[in-house]
Amino acid sequence: MCRIDTDGWFVLAVSWHPNGRSIAIATGSAHTRVYDIPGQRPEEYVAVKGGSWWAVVLDVAFSPDGTRLATGSAARGARVWDAASGQQLLEVRHDHQVTAVAFSPDGTRLATGSDDKTARVRSVAEL
Repeated sequence: MCRIDTDGWFVLAVSWHPNGRSIAIATGSAHTRVYDIPGQRPEEYVAVKGGSWWAVVLDVAFSPDGTRLATGSAARGARVWDAASGQQLLEVRHDHQVTAVAFSPDGTRLATGSDDKTARVRSVAEL
């Protein structure tokens, strides 16, 4: 068994990288951290910060090829990040918090769901 200490933060969402060796964790903070899980000792290799301290990340998802990471947050937006560097590539705005993010099976689109009672689909093929 592998245990990841989240420094006291609640875990709100997790997503496996398609390679099966890494995991992204959204906690009750503005940070999403990605860990390599080679065995019993997880190693953090990238962290993305989704905004100010109140921008709690509520959902997280890897793209099917593992090159991108999407986060949905209480800051009324979803973001797409480069999964290796943590660089922000795109932001999708909503009128309320974004509670769900998902890539299409081919990785060319991102769907977001929000408390504003809308779901949006956006092309990410150009990223």
